[in-house]
Parts: sequence; C-alpha cells; structure tokens
Amino acid sequence: MALVDLGVKVVDVVVQHPIYGEIRRPLMIQCPQDVREFMGKLNHSGAELLCELTGGIHLHTIEAPREDLLERARQVMETRGYLVK
Repeated sequence: MALVDLGVKVVDVVVQHPIYGEIRRPLMIQCPQDVREFMGKLNHSGAELLCELTGGIHLHTIEAPREDLLERARQVMETRGYLVK
C-alpha cells in the first residue's frame, strides 16, 4: 500500500534461486483495490510468497509517471527498512 498510495505501480516480483536462477512474476499492482485483491488471493490460497524461497529477500520493478514519485518511493522503502544495499 505504501507504494500505490504514492501513485507507484508494482510491476513484478523477482527472486534469485540457487538452482533456477532469476524467477520473475508479473504483479501489475497499481491501486489499493489491486493490493486488496492480491492479499485476498494470498490469504484464501494459503500459498507462500516467492520471498519465502529466499529468506525474505526479493525485488520489485516499479514504475511511476514522475521521477519525484520514484524518489519518494525509495525514501519510504528505506525508512521502513525494505531496501537491499
């Protein structure tokens, strides 16, 4: 929600697997309704997130209509401790 509330789209999720290499899955989450639908599917299915394969480390490709929104997204993710350096 932190990203979509800024007007940032979460395009995909990427994890690195020691055997399979890069695993990428499109998400295309761009509004609160998309987040609710994703979380509903997750909760209903009982499936694990891809990041469970990697101990929580995963990446997202994000898009925004303006550069300042991407910078704000970076700041928010850094403040929350989500950025991998």
